[in-house]
Amino acid sequence: MNDDLQLLCEIGFASVRRGLRRDASSIFAALSEMRPENACGAIGSALIQVSRGDVTDAIETLGQVEETCQEAVHEAVQIRNMIAELAEARAA
Repeated sequence: MNDDLQLLCEIGFASVRRGLRRDASSIFAALSEMRPENACGAIGSALIQVSRGDVTDAIETLGQVEETCQEAVHEAVQIRNMIAELAEARAA
């Protein structure tokens, strides 16, 4: 991942942490459009969905990464699995 892409990802993740979902959503949508082969945009979008309580949507978003992306797929799968495990633990 080049430095500019990494910086945008970090800004997006910081925006999610600060509750600036609209700003983060714009950043991750742009990343997905600029670099559709990289899962960073989908990962960020899924984190926004989790922050809204849309866990099922987040798992679905990250599930699509394996079919559509070539970069950061392993990370997306790990995050999807963690979200799914947490959702199962809360449901139990």
